[in-house]
Amino acid sequence: NSRARSDSHKRREDRNDNRRRREEDRISNEERRRREEEEEKRRREEKRRREEEDRERAKQEEERRKQEEERKKREEEKRKEENEQKRREEWKRHEEQVKQKAEEERKRQEQEAKRREEEALVLKQQQSTLAVLRVLQKLSNANPQNFDALTQELEDVMKTELPQTGSQRDILQAEADRVLEYAKQYVEQAREQQLKWEEMRIEQQQKQEEQENKVRSLLSELGELVTVAEAASDNAHYTAAPLAGEHDLDTPEVLRIGKAVEDAGRTAMSACSACADFLVQNRPVIDAAEGILSESTATISTMQPRIQAATRQATEALQRAKENKDRIGGKLALTSYQDKQGTLFSKYDKNGDGVLSRSEIADYSMEEFGFVLPQINFDRIWSLLVEDGSDGIEFHEFQLLKTCVGIARDEAIGRKKRILRLEREEREREEAVRRHAMLGGTQKVLTQRCEELMAEVSALDPLVQAAEMDAEMLSSEANQLTTDDLSEKASRVEASVESVKEMLKDIQTRIAGLMTHVGDWPELVEPMRTELTSLGSKSEVSGMRLKKAQGMATNARHLAWHKEFTAFETMRLEVAANLRGCIEARGGKIDDLFAVIAGGAEANEVTRPQIYAFLNECQCEIEQEKLDTVLTGCAEANMGEAIAVEEDRRELVDKDRIAASATVAAIEAPAAVAPAEATAAATEAEAGT
Repeated sequence: NSRARSDSHKRREDRNDNRRRREEDRISNEERRRREEEEEKRRREEKRRREEEDRERAKQEEERRKQEEERKKREEEKRKEENEQKRREEWKRHEEQVKQKAEEERKRQEQEAKRREEEALVLKQQQSTLAVLRVLQKLSNANPQNFDALTQELEDVMKTELPQTGSQRDILQAEADRVLEYAKQYVEQAREQQLKWEEMRIEQQQKQEEQENKVRSLLSELGELVTVAEAASDNAHYTAAPLAGEHDLDTPEVLRIGKAVEDAGRTAMSACSACADFLVQNRPVIDAAEGILSESTATISTMQPRIQAATRQATEALQRAKENKDRIGGKLALTSYQDKQGTLFSKYDKNGDGVLSRSEIADYSMEEFGFVLPQINFDRIWSLLVEDGSDGIEFHEFQLLKTCVGIARDEAIGRKKRILRLEREEREREEAVRRHAMLGGTQKVLTQRCEELMAEVSALDPLVQAAEMDAEMLSSEANQLTTDDLSEKASRVEASVESVKEMLKDIQTRIAGLMTHVGDWPELVEPMRTELTSLGSKSEVSGMRLKKAQGMATNARHLAWHKEFTAFETMRLEVAANLRGCIEARGGKIDDLFAVIAGGAEANEVTRPQIYAFLNECQCEIEQEKLDTVLTGCAEANMGEAIAVEEDRRELVDKDRIAASATVAAIEAPAAVAPAEATAAATEAEAGT
């Protein structure tokens, strides 16, 4: 009953709990619906409010857009008015500028036309001057074949071009007269030389004919020598015929025939050698005759196979005789060898019992081989060569004894060599270990040196680039610079390049030392090949860049020299024309100018005061600076020519002294000097003299 009451009580509590939970669920559901309704109402209100704000915002935006369009429209109208005003003002300024430019262009064209006329006149004068100078240049190189044509060309150009040369007319006229006179003298000398050459040609032709006759006689003599050699070779061949193949001749007969074959063979070989020597000695003389070179070559080509065939036939005869003599000599040598072996055996068979005992074998080894036979080898030889029941080695085993003792000696020598080889290999192994231990440190040091040298070469790049820029700037400005400025800048560029080259040369010397050091370590050559190649290439590229810059500076210096020479030559021609005009105005000739200025034909030189006095006397106005420049340049040229003449004289004196020494040496040479050496010394002395 109590359990039933308890169960009833639990069921009531469960029903109460269920009602309470259902009530709580209802209340919570109502609360949730209420909150959802409120949230839905709030969202609808929010949506309505946003729609009203959007409509208000759209209305305001439309009003602002209309205001902005009205403002832009007013600004656009104002900007159009301003642009129209600016356009009218700019058009007015443009018309004024067009008028001003037209006026300036008219003035510029007038100036340009005037400048072109002046330049055309100057260019025409230059072209005419160049045309005259070009013909004078041709005339200065005239020869007898083109002298008349060049003379006519000079007359034509002097008529057409000389009047248009302007201020250079008198100078060019004087220079043309001088060059024409020089060309006439040269052509006359050339014609005389041609006559001499013709005489020499005829003489040479006669010598050639004599030489060809001599060559034909030499070829005929060679043919006779070849015939004699062939006859001697045939004689040796027929004499050696009985010895051919297998024969039954006895020894004395073979020796007699062999002696006859040797005599005939030597005679034949001597004749063949005479042919070859004759051909060698006279071949230069034969080849010198070029007129019959093909004929002589064909004759020699015919003779040479005959000489070779005769030589081969004589050699075969001698070889056949030698083979027979060697065969007989072998038989005799074998008998002699056996006799010598018997004598040697008897020498060491001291008791005469016909065998060699142990003590006698030891004596034989020591005296004949200088070798003490080891006991182990001794026992082995004894067991091999001594027969059972015998007291020693018999005579028929004597050769084997000699071979065994030789083998034992070679084995002892081989053991010593093996010991030495093992010691050497051990030393080499220790040396290899030591080098391997040093290899890492050495490679590190050499790599560091390579990097340092690469850094030094790279440090030169700015200097090299600066030198290149200076050289390129000098090359671009060369035509606008004066001679002095050009020479000065060229000197500065050359000095700059030379200083950088000295630094690069020092670095390259150290690079070469580094490569030599690396070469001492063959193990490092391949690992460091890339670094060394890069280092060498970079230094070579820097050197090439410096060489190019130096070449530009040298070209600039040459250009400065050319400008200086051109200016000097122009002044020289002007001074020469004035001096010529002065002497001709006095009724003299150009050949009398030196004597007139010097004051007499016996004078050897003229001075500046004498030249100044002559010009003043003739009332010739020449700028003092030009005259001093020309006289100074001519004096320096004469001094340079004198120095060159003195150097040539000294060189000739030295050659004479060398030739005299060679002659004295040839005269005082001892009698032991070979004839060929004496002939060479005499020839050298004669050539030197």
